[in-house]
Amino acid sequence: MQPLISCLCLTKNDPSIVKEAINCFNNQTYLNKELILVTDEKNPHLEALETFVGGKIKLFKAPHGSVIGTLRNISLDNANGKYIATWDDDDISFNDRLTEQYNSIIKSGKKFVI
Repeated sequence: MQPLISCLCLTKNDPSIVKEAINCFNNQTYLNKELILVTDEKNPHLEALETFVGGKIKLFKAPHGSVIGTLRNISLDNANGKYIATWDDDDISFNDRLTEQYNSIIKSGKKFVI
């Protein structure tokens, strides 16, 4: 089995934007993955974000007003993967993104890819 990849997604955006990022996550050909969503506990879209939670998608709330470094730390603290991928909430990712990145790491012997 391939190792788990944790995709870290910090968000304050409208759920319609985040939904596209989640669709890209769900359509990945690399199957052993999890999506860690982190948002401000007072995000006005929190209720909508909670509808995305389940299976491989988890949501964590940061204390109100937390700086981005705190949100990143919360996402890392809750990640279970051997590998970490940044998953921007407003980006579109092709379906083989994680597979290509994982294969690049394995082939190169490096610890990370950009």
